[in-house]
Amino acid sequence: MKNLFIRCDQDTYDLAKALAEKENRSVNKQIIHMIHTEADARKLVIEDHAEQEGKEIYSGGLMTSDRVGYDANGSPVYDDPVKESGLSELLENKKQVRDRSSND
Repeated sequence: MKNLFIRCDQDTYDLAKALAEKENRSVNKQIIHMIHTEADARKLVIEDHAEQEGKEIYSGGLMTSDRVGYDANGSPVYDDPVKESGLSELLENKKQVRDRSSND
């Protein structure tokens, strides 16, 4: 289950609340209902994300370095075991510099 946070002014919130109460829904359920109703009206179809990724893996189109996950803040996290980052990468760079200077 994903979260969707919406910032709005008081008037917009009051309108959403009034619509929700009229339909005997919570504000969250009303917003979700409105999104689905609009998507249906525009004939929007979203392919299941897991199904799409499965097709790419099966066809060989999705390599390990192309896989993307998301952290708690919604930022992309790339699953690439070959490339190191952060302190590990700095340590590796320092080790290479030390190795080169000891050979001189």
